[in-house]
Amino acid sequence: FSCDVWGSLHQKIEDEFGFDESGDNIRRVSKGRFLVRAATEIEDFNAAMGTDWSAEDVDTVGGYLMWHLGRLPEQGEMLGLPGVKIRVLRADGRRVHVLLVEPLAPVDNAGAH
Repeated sequence: FSCDVWGSLHQKIEDEFGFDESGDNIRRVSKGRFLVRAATEIEDFNAAMGTDWSAEDVDTVGGYLMWHLGRLPEQGEMLGLPGVKIRVLRADGRRVHVLLVEPLAPVDNAGAH
């Protein structure tokens, strides 16, 4: 993510951080970039992003991140994981909340709104 792209996406996210409790877990914010709730089920994430993540005893994207890294990622941290680049947009000392995800390969995004 370039600084200009990050700046405009960050502003867009601040303006419409419209992840209300009844909203979608995966939302397209620009071509090839998605806001994803860390509480999203791995199965739903895989379907939307074209990934094939799995981990024993882990059901959510946030749980997978912590399992994969062996630690809690920090807010603002950039991560490269199988099939995607991720920036942690919102996290606190106990959990990850919202991610900006960029799939490495184009996806159909049938599951993203």
